[in-house]
Amino acid sequence: ERSFFDGSCQWIRDEWTFLANPENGHLTAVLRIKDIHSRKQAEQQLIQAAQTDELTGLLNRTAASDSSHAYLAGEGADGNHAVFIITLDDFKEVNNTFGPQAGDILLCEIAASIKDCFSEMDVVGRTSGVEFFVLAKDIPSKKAAMNRAKMVLDVLRNIYASRTTAIGSASIGISM
Repeated sequence: ERSFFDGSCQWIRDEWTFLANPENGHLTAVLRIKDIHSRKQAEQQLIQAAQTDELTGLLNRTAASDSSHAYLAGEGADGNHAVFIITLDDFKEVNNTFGPQAGDILLCEIAASIKDCFSEMDVVGRTSGVEFFVLAKDIPSKKAAMNRAKMVLDVLRNIYASRTTAIGSASIGISM
């Protein structure tokens, strides 16, 4: 990857070939630079699409699990962390009453709000239709984890309260 003065980057590939002069044995280096920027961008888009929940934009189940396992096996092995499983109770009723499009809109708002309750460094994913997973890194205590769970529930309560037509609840499980 090559950086430019304006801060932009361009993917390139350097290919070196060495040629020996048979008469005197001197080596000549030939450098060929290939522009592979479009291919690398396409690869990155495929990787992102494979790791992202299409509806909410959060990590999908596999990516959240892989990221969490990698962190806990590596740099986070000695820290205090909390895992939150957040389940939207009876969300099927929202879809049945107001339609799946309204349910999807509400689900996206809920997903964004859950993500906002946590740090950018935390792992936040959607693990199934109405279930979310969070690995909150470096949580200092059980009390701090409980406070975070209360914050999530308050945010969800406010989302539901702002809609006169939607009634719902959520359950949160926490493991330290």
